[in-house]
Amino acid sequence: MDSEERNNLFRQISDLRKELSTLNQQAKVKWQEKEQAFHKKRSISQQIHKLIQEFKASHTKRDEMKQLVQGSKEKRSQLNAEVTQKIGELKQLHQQKKEILHKHHIQFDPSKIKKEIEDLEFKMETEVFSLNDEKKLNAIIKEKKKQYEASKHVSDIFDKISVASKELEKFQHKADEAHKKVRERAEKGQEEHKEMVDTSKTIDTWKKQEHEASAVCELAKKAYEEVEALAKPKLDKLKELQDTLDILRQDHLSQKQKQDVLLLQQKKSQAEEKLHTRKKLTNEDILAMQGRI
Repeated sequence: MDSEERNNLFRQISDLRKELSTLNQQAKVKWQEKEQAFHKKRSISQQIHKLIQEFKASHTKRDEMKQLVQGSKEKRSQLNAEVTQKIGELKQLHQQKKEILHKHHIQFDPSKIKKEIEDLEFKMETEVFSLNDEKKLNAIIKEKKKQYEASKHVSDIFDKISVASKELEKFQHKADEAHKKVRERAEKGQEEHKEMVDTSKTIDTWKKQEHEASAVCELAKKAYEEVEALAKPKLDKLKELQDTLDILRQDHLSQKQKQDVLLLQQKKSQAEEKLHTRKKLTNEDILAMQGRI
């Protein structure tokens, strides 16, 4: 290979190295863009995973609230049935009271008469009256006792009405408490449901961003691979030229070594000729004879 061909080889190698340096910078940029896109997508995926866990938790809580609401509704229904039953019993007792009062021509409540008697007797014991007033008060007490005695046979119905009224009040209170629990648990269930729906919408939004991030990742990866694809044949060509250059250098070195050996042999022969003809030897002649040049 002549000098011009060798210089052309050096130029090709130099040009390829410059092109590969530019491509290497481009590849570095594309790699960074690809990594940034990947990290963004991974961050979004982690956020989606977190939201899915929150969605599942809200779903579980909502289902628990639904079960509690159902249980409270059943309890409320039982209590409402008890209330309805007690109301029916009270209606029957009041009807019986009405019939008994009508039958015995009683126009007053025996329990009230009894209370009035107790109040009057207490008054007699604790207050001072004139003889005339005391007689009048005793006459009133006597009359009321007579009325009470005449109505004693209907006092049971009043007692039953009193007991039934208290039971009705108790069941109504329990029914109100059960209804309150139903309302509170239903509201809590609605809150959990709303949170679940909101989380689901947020997940959909993040999934859209994840899809967009995936597309960016694919584009960045493709751009990086395109640069790598452009660089590969140039790298192969550079290796080929460098191998050729190495061969040339090796050939050149071999040629030089051969020339050096021939030159040494010539100088050695010349030195031996001088020695044979008894001519004066130089230091170079001596080194040549020693094979050190």
